Amino acid sequence: MQNSKIIVLIAIFVLLGLAWRYLDQYRPRQMPVAPTVPLVEELLIADLSKNSQHPQTDSLEIQLKRINLLLNENKCLEAVPLLQKLLQKQVHPAFWVALGQCWVLENQGDSALHAFDQAQSLNPSLKLTSWIKKARQLQYEAQNMAHWESPHFSIQVEGQTAMIAEVDSLLLRLERSFDQLSLIWDFYPERKIYAVLYGKEQLLQGTLPDWTGALFDGKVRIPYEALVQHGAGIERILLHEVSHAFNHTLCTGNLPIWLDEGIAQIIDGTELNLTVLEEKLASYEDLQRSFVRQKDVREALRLYQTSLAMTRVLLDDYALGNWQEIRYILAEISKNNDFEQILMERWAISSADLYQQVQKQFSNGRF
Repeated sequence: MQNSKIIVLIAIFVLLGLAWRYLDQYRPRQMPVAPTVPLVEELLIADLSKNSQHPQTDSLEIQLKRINLLLNENKCLEAVPLLQKLLQKQVHPAFWVALGQCWVLENQGDSALHAFDQAQSLNPSLKLTSWIKKARQLQYEAQNMAHWESPHFSIQVEGQTAMIAEVDSLLLRLERSFDQLSLIWDFYPERKIYAVLYGKEQLLQGTLPDWTGALFDGKVRIPYEALVQHGAGIERILLHEVSHAFNHTLCTGNLPIWLDEGIAQIIDGTELNLTVLEEKLASYEDLQRSFVRQKDVREALRLYQTSLAMTRVLLDDYALGNWQEIRYILAEISKNNDFEQILMERWAISSADLYQQVQKQFSNGRF
């Protein structure tokens, strides 16, 4: 047993990877793009070893490192029994929070709520509002929705006859999107992608701008109204949303909003709207913030279009059209490397440089 004053420096237990899978994007259906809204506002745990109430031992250090590794690799289901074992030895709210976050990512609302309740009973000051809201949403869906499976998707559907009739067709379309993305990335996710089909009123719940529609928040959420209104055009919408699912499987770190949106737009075939962009680009500062904060539909479109232009320049001029180069960037972000440092080391540019290049190229009439 080591002296309690000696703290073993272990790999940082960063739950940004956990939260980031929920820092995903709502989008307007008037346009083929989607802004990002964080469903998890509070990040709580930076290093579980600092929350240990007992002296660090070699076995505990190894256990914490293993949990950290699993979470960084998006293997939350494997991390759960290790966290449960840890809690048998040391009861601490931070460990309960980590377990609850894992259960959220595993679509287990009941278990997540139990873990968060345990955490708050030990520390009532914990701010878990967003996590608890998400867990309750999962709980509602599990208790009130029908469930279907396909090779790569698990979908929940509200019990309305009209919606249920669309399930088979929707799953086929989702599978086509999966196949397209697998070919683009040369990547086949091991875990199924969760999807939900339900009414738009429940989807928005009065908290988002009027122009929002389908979204990805760890699940591909499709309003039934979108299927009816867009017909064959729903293929493009689904491809965009499933693209976000791939992005956040390939990248478990702090993926920039503009890059996430730009990738999804290129893949879904969105074209640059010169009328919008010739007026002015979205500001560089606004590209770093959640797009859903923008209430004006035209300003929101400007954000999407600027993101598309920046990602297009990055892919064409620097990655030379090679998606594997972009995949490398996503993988490096997953290692908790700084995005700006990655760009500088790979191509000797910063995102600010990229933005300035887009401005210049529009002035020179490239697009």
